[in-house]
Parts: sequence; C-alpha cells; structure tokens
Amino acid sequence: MSQEIAKAHVARLYFEQDVTKREIAQRLGISRFKVARLLDQARSEGIVRVEIHDPVEVDGELSRALEARYGIDFAVVVGDAALIPRATAAWLPELLPEGGRLGVAWGATLQQVAAELPERPGAGTEVVQVCGAVPGLEPGTGPTELALRFAERLGGRLHALPAPAMASRRARDELLANEVVRPTVELFDRLDLVLAGVGAAGRLAGAPADAVGHVLVHAFDAGGRFVDTAAADRAISMSRDQLAATRVLASAGGPAKHAAVRGALCSGLLDALVTDAATARHALRGEA
Repeated sequence: MSQEIAKAHVARLYFEQDVTKREIAQRLGISRFKVARLLDQARSEGIVRVEIHDPVEVDGELSRALEARYGIDFAVVVGDAALIPRATAAWLPELLPEGGRLGVAWGATLQQVAAELPERPGAGTEVVQVCGAVPGLEPGTGPTELALRFAERLGGRLHALPAPAMASRRARDELLANEVVRPTVELFDRLDLVLAGVGAAGRLAGAPADAVGHVLVHAFDAGGRFVDTAAADRAISMSRDQLAATRVLASAGGPAKHAAVRGALCSGLLDALVTDAATARHALRGEA
C-alpha cells in the first residue's frame, strides 16, 4: 500500500501541480530515475489515467493502418464524412511553416475546409492557385475563388492563376509565357504544402473511360496508374512530378469517392490524407 501511496503522491505533484521530476526527486530525497519509474508504474497500473479530448474524434487504428498500407506520412480518419472539412482545417495550420506557401486546388470539400479554418491575420501564409479554371463547377468551389478565400483566412498574399486548366498545346505555351501567368507557375516548385481534393472521374471533363478519379487534372485508374498522358501536355496546372516533389495533403471521402481515394493512395501522389472510416475501410480491403 505504501508504494501505491507513493505513486499517487508523485503523480499528483507531476500532473496536477506541474512539479518537475528533478524537483520531486529533491523533495523526496530519491533519484530522478525512481521518480520516472513511479510515474510509469502509476500510469500502467491505472493510478493515473490520461484522457485526450479531441475536438474531432479520430479512429487511430484505421489511421495507422492506412499509413502502413500505403506508406503515407500520416492519415486522419474520422467517423463521418461530414467531419472531414473540420478535421482538415484543424490540421492545416499545424502543417504549414510560419510564412510558408500553400498551394490550393478546388472542390466542394475544400470550400468547406476554408469555412472551418479559423482566421490567422498575422500568419502571412502565401497562397498559390495550383490549377487553372475548371468549367462546370459550383459557385464558390473554383480554384481562384478558393485560393482567395484561403489567403484571406491565412492572412497572406494570393498568387492567382488567370488561365484555364486545359488548353491546346499552342495556347498553353503562350499562356505559360504570359507575364500575368508565369510568376504564379514559377512558384509551383517552391511550395511547402499542397491542399487538394480527390475527384471522382466523372467530374473531370475528358477523363479516359478507365479513370476512377483525379488529383488536379491528373486522372488515374483503380490501381493508381495515370491514364491521361496526352492531357499533361495541355494542362495549366502543377505537374505530377511537381506534386511528387511537394508535400500533398488530400481531403476527401464519402461513398462516391471510395474508388477515387483508393486510386489516389495507390498513385503515390499523396503524403497525407483526411478521410472517413468507410472510405478508409474500402481502401484497406483493396477493392477496385
């Protein structure tokens, strides 16, 4: 019983009164190593119980399984797809260095992420639009609108890309040389993080029949193989090589995105993913 009392006393000093291990050792006349051992025993025996109150409940087991299966840096798996934007907005500031550069794509999920993102007036994060305009998008979900919204939230400068996402090869070459477009395109190689959605193939005009999804304008099949090699010569967007050289955080989920998210994970483009439990389980089952 005396050992249990000692463990509880040391735990109260350390966890409740913020007394350091060195100070506890001095007060009790024991070594710091014994203090550390008593704290470890107090936790393992249930004398001390640690509770983490996460604003968005995360499934740690599924998150770790995705990381191990697909070799990504980290995954955040929430229970419901409706929570994906909130979880993404919570993580985004932690992944960006102070005064860093964020590349922003487009989509309804990213629109919701921007709405959940707390304002950071002094952050000074530069926001770069990483793809030209895409036809047929809902108002507020286009790349230019979203890049502006993120720049406002993060208190930094906007680098817009006033061009279409796809053009003829000749028009693309002319636009890339244009003094209005070129400065933004030159930043594609100097980004700290790219925030992108994962789109279902049917939402990308001209996507090949065997495509299941896309990141920016880069379409892939169920196994993550890219199926749009010709389109790459016409795209005004970050290239696959540029995405591969940059940290990419994808925010996507829901039943309509199951195949697309799994394909994106297989493609090797993603470094991090925020998704929902059902989408994660689909990816872990390895279904096409």
